[in-house]
Amino acid sequence: ALAAAVDALAAADPAGESIDVVADAALAVQRLRNRLDAVGLGLLAAVDARQGYQRDGAVTTASWLRHRANLDFGRAGVLVQAARRLRGLPLLAAHLSAGDVTIDHVAAVTRAQQPAKSAAEAAAAGQVADLTAALAVARSAPPPRAGPPPTARYGSGVELPADTARRLLSTHRHGRAHPRPLARGQRRRQTPHPARLAAHRARRHAPPLPRPRLRPPRRLDPSPPHHPLELPPRHRPQRHPAAVRRPPRPHHHQRLERHPRPHHRRRHLDPPRRPHHVVPPPRR
Repeated sequence: ALAAAVDALAAADPAGESIDVVADAALAVQRLRNRLDAVGLGLLAAVDARQGYQRDGAVTTASWLRHRANLDFGRAGVLVQAARRLRGLPLLAAHLSAGDVTIDHVAAVTRAQQPAKSAAEAAAAGQVADLTAALAVARSAPPPRAGPPPTARYGSGVELPADTARRLLSTHRHGRAHPRPLARGQRRRQTPHPARLAAHRARRHAPPLPRPRLRPPRRLDPSPPHHPLELPPRHRPQRHPAAVRRPPRPHHHQRLERHPRPHHRRRHLDPPRRPHHVVPPPRR
């Protein structure tokens, strides 16, 4: 019946209808799609709970849905996660069954949900209810009568540790003073030692050091620095003139001139040599 209704709706031509009818039909189809998604998530949750994916040899429900429904692995995982966690969200499941929300809304909510945190909140719901009832009873009780404090028998100016902590917390909250100076006393200002202070002032007011000269001073004598006949210093050994002045190396063209013929033409101009192991043919 559902397939027949879909076929009839697909056979209708929206071009022959008014725009109001077409818009209302589009919204109605979207709501029906949301309701079908709710039914599909319920069936997928049943397959996951009863391990129906093992019938086709799959390992998980997401892999089974990926191969059988031609979905990508990310979309299949999102649908399986939404089907599992939708059981603990009855209000969201009711809105999806009514068609008010889409499956994308359900996927976003279930992706942000943390099962461990939800279980802890459900376990602490009873304690929260008890504390709320106790707080309501305490607020409705009449205020106690003003009387002497319980420490009055020990003398004046004596207070309990809880009262001291409460007073310090109130002082800190209202911004009149910090609780640390009240509890530990005001920290005194430290003065430096006179000798250290004098050394610091001496370094601060000392004259600057002379800067080193980066070039030698100018010579006042215009004569050359060394006389032509001056002997070299002893630490510099004397070298023979032949060792100092070497003959220039000949050019590569000059080095080839010593051969009778160029080296690349000698092989072609020489007569071919007969190998020794070849026996010449006999003469006739």
